[in-house]
Amino acid sequence: MAQSSGTRLNLFRRAALRAGSFLASMGGGVTLNLLEDNGGNWARGNNQLSSAGPVINDDSALAVTTAFACVRTIAETGGSVSGAVYERQANGNAVKVDHEVGDLLFNQPNADMNGVEFIEAGLTNLAARGNGYAIVTRKPSGEARTLLPVRAARCEPKRRETDGSIYYKVNDRGRYEEYPQEKIWHLKGFGYTGLVGLSPISYARQALGLALAGEEAQAKLFANGLAPTALVKIPGWLTTDQRKLAEEKLAKLHQGLTNYGKPYLLEGGMELDDGVFAPKDAQFLELRKMQVPEICRLWRISPHMVADLERATNNNIEQLSLEFIMYTMLPYFRRIERKASDLFKPSDRRKYFVQFNFESLLRADSQARAQLYSILLQNGVFSRNEVRALENRNRVDEEGMDDYTVQSNMALLQLLETMQRSQAKGTQ
Repeated sequence: MAQSSGTRLNLFRRAALRAGSFLASMGGGVTLNLLEDNGGNWARGNNQLSSAGPVINDDSALAVTTAFACVRTIAETGGSVSGAVYERQANGNAVKVDHEVGDLLFNQPNADMNGVEFIEAGLTNLAARGNGYAIVTRKPSGEARTLLPVRAARCEPKRRETDGSIYYKVNDRGRYEEYPQEKIWHLKGFGYTGLVGLSPISYARQALGLALAGEEAQAKLFANGLAPTALVKIPGWLTTDQRKLAEEKLAKLHQGLTNYGKPYLLEGGMELDDGVFAPKDAQFLELRKMQVPEICRLWRISPHMVADLERATNNNIEQLSLEFIMYTMLPYFRRIERKASDLFKPSDRRKYFVQFNFESLLRADSQARAQLYSILLQNGVFSRNEVRALENRNRVDEEGMDDYTVQSNMALLQLLETMQRSQAKGTQ
């Protein structure tokens, strides 16, 4: 029994050594630890080996142009939308107010960033890693004073077994520090436990690795003269010096773009076998085309948003853009709005709330904007001054500009009988 266990252990060790050697060859001679990122962080999943070969982490994943474009689209769209703080009224309405939390979140979260940059950084981490973190400093009242973003790969939420409280381990410039829950503003993507969001780039490492492998293969194809390595036959055995000389000459004469198309010069009985692997056999173009919607699916981005217009038409692109706002961006906005309540002092969290102005996403379409305002004005939803505010225009103090109006042919159902009676009396 002991001998059998020892045999299995030796087999495991040999397998581990072979895997380590393979990873070292992939990483330029450095053995990669799957529990560490490029900065030495311990956060799980920051470096994961894909079956196609490339190691997937935060940086390599965004080296795929489609992934970069998807994350950038989400981050920059979120950063371009304005937001404000609203105060709940006793009658159920809400009034927009000037509040320090709104100024903190949308204007100046810290000394190094403005509100647009902060929202973009949070959404970049949230979209790529499923979590966005910021260190919070607070006033004595409990209200947030500053927000300093932390890269998601360097922060890990933990739950203490003793009392169930949550704390965060943060790797800041090579040093590990623990923060209590109230000092970390945590934006979470969807997940299993609610403690931490699932990382899209970790779960999609195979698709991202396949895209990277395809790009690397094509790049090496160009580096080697736009053709795969030729099969050269030489009768007999070569000495070590002859083999070295033959390899150097073939590489010098036929590798690289400058040698593409030049005829082969073969010596010493060499023969070129034309039955080698052809680039078309790997279907490189089909592979790269397939990976665009595959990666877009990961972030629920329509391909036309990342410059793939193959299936976009004038008839459907408006609807696709609307779906992007509703199904892609709305969940991100809602997460920020709900989490923003943690930035108020505890006594104000039921009184104030943060809300994004989604109408600002329609600013590029003046016709759609005009139709929306017309409908809202005709149905008494907005006053004319409120519409002017949405267009960033000054209010007008003339009579009627703050009134709510409806179409004259509209009436309450309970008044129809009274109106009919009045009309009947008028005809008598």
